[in-house]
Amino acid sequence: MINANLTLKGSFFKKKYSDDAEVPAIVQLNDGSSFELHFLIYRRVILVENIEGNQYKLTQERRMAIIDAVLMEYTTILKSIIHCSISYEIQLYKMVDNTSSVVNLDDKSIKNVILQEYLEDERSNVSLDIVLRSLKSIYDKLKLNYNDINKADVIEGSIDYKLNFIQKKCLNYYLRYILDHSFNIFKFEVNIDANTNKFIITIEKN
Repeated sequence: MINANLTLKGSFFKKKYSDDAEVPAIVQLNDGSSFELHFLIYRRVILVENIEGNQYKLTQERRMAIIDAVLMEYTTILKSIIHCSISYEIQLYKMVDNTSSVVNLDDKSIKNVILQEYLEDERSNVSLDIVLRSLKSIYDKLKLNYNDINKADVIEGSIDYKLNFIQKKCLNYYLRYILDHSFNIFKFEVNIDANTNKFIITIEKN
């Protein structure tokens, strides 16, 4: 399995209020490839480019490895606080491949945010992060019963992994995004029962 290691070449601290609003990074993958990343704050885009002199292709496996690393490093609660990225909601950015040809950042065909794209890929089943694996499991359960979601008042199910307190907070945090952005459920309450290791989603009807 390809894994990625990210190194920021700038800081997210106060970038939202700067003129360029861009945070560059280098990502190195354990298959020998490497890329430049540019977190474009105003556009909510992660632009992937080849480092000068390189001609690597952003294959699907490499793309998912990079998204996996981005989610673990810049969106989980503790690490996003450390990197000052918590307010940027990077899980809702879109990843744009600029390695082979110049792309239009306003291209409407680029639809899925990285969290959605990641959960649709099998990579999320084997993430090194137990929270993301738990989220994938719940996401699949919700998709399987999507027709019933809009009719339900309460949705509940088991969490496949044993999580600690912080990990449960992270899972709750991510669940709010997928309910809103993936399932169009806007009014709800999410609880994770520590005793039964279940998630409970109460949907507020209009």
